[in-house]
Amino acid sequence: MKKAQITTLLKGIFFALSYLLIYTLNSKFISIFMNYASETKFKGVVESLNNTVSLEMILNVAIPVLVYVLIFRIRKINLLTFCKFKTISIKNLMLCISIGISISIFILCFMHIKYFAHNLQAVISFFDRFNNGSVFYFIFYNIIVFTIFEEMLFRGLIFNELRKVLPLVPVIIIQALPAAFQSDMVLSVFGYASMLIYCLAYICSDSIWGSVAVLYTSHIFVMLSRRAGIDKWLSNLDNSILITGTGISILITVSLLFYMWKSYSHSSQTSEISRNKCNPVPLE
Repeated sequence: MKKAQITTLLKGIFFALSYLLIYTLNSKFISIFMNYASETKFKGVVESLNNTVSLEMILNVAIPVLVYVLIFRIRKINLLTFCKFKTISIKNLMLCISIGISISIFILCFMHIKYFAHNLQAVISFFDRFNNGSVFYFIFYNIIVFTIFEEMLFRGLIFNELRKVLPLVPVIIIQALPAAFQSDMVLSVFGYASMLIYCLAYICSDSIWGSVAVLYTSHIFVMLSRRAGIDKWLSNLDNSILITGTGISILITVSLLFYMWKSYSHSSQTSEISRNKCNPVPLE
């Protein structure tokens, strides 16, 4: 590997790690700040802001975004263009929404299979937060704000930065690694698999709204199902029905992703052929 290639590789890895480090350090700092503020005379104000406008979440999102904007201004690169904040086709949007619904069906069925239920407490606790607070609060802060930020960070920034210097498959695997470091093994597997799916949706739709649609739909569907009491109904179903539902949802998710990948590959090949026709290689 030439010196220039090594430099480019290290530069890409440096930026990708920097984006993640900025978010991590900011989260730690905000956590320390909130704990300190809760012990001062401003405790009432901080708690009020946290309960009404989710101050901690806003700071966890807003500060890193401002830093990312500054970095891209310095690099003279358009942040929105780099992250692919662009229009998604209706076809891809519908496919991504369908994948999100299929994932939510898998989650709801799998959580109630008796054989696994006692090992899924961390996963169940994660989704229990969907039942807390108002629907508006959950949708706006936990879904819209944090979902878009999460996709911008992991797919828009980290994935695209690594994609410039590494082959596609290793980048898909690497960008999902942060989700694997959870306190619970099952939650780590869930998180890692989800990150792979979001990344594939992002690649195939060629827009950040593809992965956002998958994540948004799956969480909204789980939230509405649990609030409607469907999970209680599922808990009374026989294991064979739940296992069948889990298997079908996996099959549907894989099939939809495969279809999107084939369509994306065909579109990429067609675009490459068109470019070659427009820019023919001159004869020697």
